[in-house]
Amino acid sequence: MNVTVSPSFKKKTTKAIVAIILFIVTYLVLFALALGLMAVCFVGAGYILKEHASLVTLILAGGLIVFGVMIVYFLIKFMFKTHKTDLSNLTQITRAQHPDLFAFIDGIVKEVGTPFPNKIYISPEVNASVFYDSGFWSMFLPIKKNLHIGMGLVNTITEEEFKAILAHEFGHFSQKSMKVGSYVYNVNQVIYNMLYDNDSYNNIITSLSGKNTFINFFLEFAIKIVEGIQWILRKLYTLVNISYMELSREMEFHADAVAANVTGYLPLKDSLLRMDLADKSFNSVVSFYNSKMSDAFISVNFFKEQRFVMNFLAQEDAIPIENGLPMVSEESSRFNRSRLVIKNQWASHPETSERIAALEKLNLVKELPEKKEAKLLFSDTEALQQKLTNAIFAGVVYEKETTAYNLADFEREFVNYYDSLTFDKRYNNYYDNKNPLPFPLDAVAGMDSNEDALFKQENVDRVYDHLALQNDGYLLDEITNKSYKITTFDYEGIKYHAKEAANVKLRNDAMLTTLEKEILEHDKRIYATFYKKAQAQLKADEYRGYYERFFNYDSLYDERFKLYSDLMESLQFTAETLPYNVINAKFKKVLMLEKDMKAQLKALINNPVFMLELTNELRDDINKYLSKDYIYFDTDTYINENVDLLMQMIHNFQYLNHRGLYLMKQNLLKYQAGLMD
Repeated sequence: MNVTVSPSFKKKTTKAIVAIILFIVTYLVLFALALGLMAVCFVGAGYILKEHASLVTLILAGGLIVFGVMIVYFLIKFMFKTHKTDLSNLTQITRAQHPDLFAFIDGIVKEVGTPFPNKIYISPEVNASVFYDSGFWSMFLPIKKNLHIGMGLVNTITEEEFKAILAHEFGHFSQKSMKVGSYVYNVNQVIYNMLYDNDSYNNIITSLSGKNTFINFFLEFAIKIVEGIQWILRKLYTLVNISYMELSREMEFHADAVAANVTGYLPLKDSLLRMDLADKSFNSVVSFYNSKMSDAFISVNFFKEQRFVMNFLAQEDAIPIENGLPMVSEESSRFNRSRLVIKNQWASHPETSERIAALEKLNLVKELPEKKEAKLLFSDTEALQQKLTNAIFAGVVYEKETTAYNLADFEREFVNYYDSLTFDKRYNNYYDNKNPLPFPLDAVAGMDSNEDALFKQENVDRVYDHLALQNDGYLLDEITNKSYKITTFDYEGIKYHAKEAANVKLRNDAMLTTLEKEILEHDKRIYATFYKKAQAQLKADEYRGYYERFFNYDSLYDERFKLYSDLMESLQFTAETLPYNVINAKFKKVLMLEKDMKAQLKALINNPVFMLELTNELRDDINKYLSKDYIYFDTDTYINENVDLLMQMIHNFQYLNHRGLYLMKQNLLKYQAGLMD
């Protein structure tokens, strides 16, 4: 197979090579200067000993030699560094164990024109990748590449989609032109090593320091020289890294083209569109079991549960399911309505939408075989999935004997869990990312409204437009303040220079203000409509009470969050080394804030909204904490047990504050939905 290299790929390759040449030239100059400095140090040391041999001059000569050697060593230490991939979560599989899978991969590597992987590993992840142990010498010596397959991915794709994904991975190494990417990557690692990976160098400095005042002086001088070298390298690292990221994005397009030549573009497109849902379903199962930690529930087959959740979430979002898999469309999501577009120069991969657009432009269509599940390529899939399930739960420590869910139990419990985190579907996602806005309840009870139009798409879209404008405003502020350093950005399809961000922000704010007024008026209409329904059912006072309680809680939420933030900030000093009198003074401020937190914490746990929410254990722990005053620093020593307790209670305080707001909102919306029934 010979996939044509695009002009853009050639341009990015040239740019990356120029950046690398600039680095090499700079490095050689620095290295030559370092060698020259080391030679001067050795000559100087010899001269000192020759002129006057004594213990003092011997130490002085040794300090000079250490000074020169440490600078040269800093510049060559990357040659001895090897990047070892963490294999702790991977399980190697063999051809004897899975002959059909290996035969499947045989066909792909033959068609793509790349060697068969050295080793193949399986993990629970939603991922697939080709990896190898890399280091400086891997640029010159042949390296063997390994294949990693995630069951969380294979579990959610067809065989043909799996073929496209593997063809993409192998495509990174199949073309001669792609080798420059590997070269750029390794040189980039060299720079990174000298800038940030300095543990071994620092250990040598530490072991030598303290030996003698002269040696310490020369070591400190060497460190200053190294810091100067790092300043130069940091500038080059930005240039080389951005060039590499640009090339990396082109390499992804190129590997996609390889995959499209093998299977046509549709299988890779379908898998890309489904990837987020597959990942979300995996994480949703993880979150579900995290919520069951105290009950010590575990899974029998995590991947059957992932599959159930994926299809369940697809049905919730009205995504069609074909052959047991969701067919996610390219329609714009209501959750992504930003007017601001910033090209992420640090991204190693293009956006999914960009990859799909490039695939469609290729328009390589091939006749597709009958759809089969990719997981069936493995021998005894269920046994393998159960083994990987055990690996997921192996590192979790439970306080009591575990109980395993069967699939039917999981499905029932997950639906209940999902319902506890979501709102009635008749709201059409209107409240998913917003709370009812506060307003005087008496003033709106008589407003006219059309019940059928309350949650139509136009009103829901207004909420997500508002959310997008808020997020765009935050980014425009960062661009204006230069905390987000970019040259240009697009807003509503028009390109602007960074210095124009403040003016664009004014326009953004004007639209935001208009939408806020419209949403507030609509929230009033919602209340007025349901208030009339409540009156007809003799529940008006009850309904009004839900709104009053929510508005009251909401008015305290920001105040409590600020108290939480102030406490966390006031305790940062505990990580520093300070005089005892300063520590005592700082704890006086902490104790004042703690007094306020205790009062708020007491009010929270006595709020009826937490009656069924708090476990007995958590309630008892909080009450025990509230019942006494604790000392956190005694004379010259932290009482670590008490400090840890304080930190835990601060986090409990913020959890209850946040969770309480959600529960108040959920109760209000449940009651409101009940009025529709």
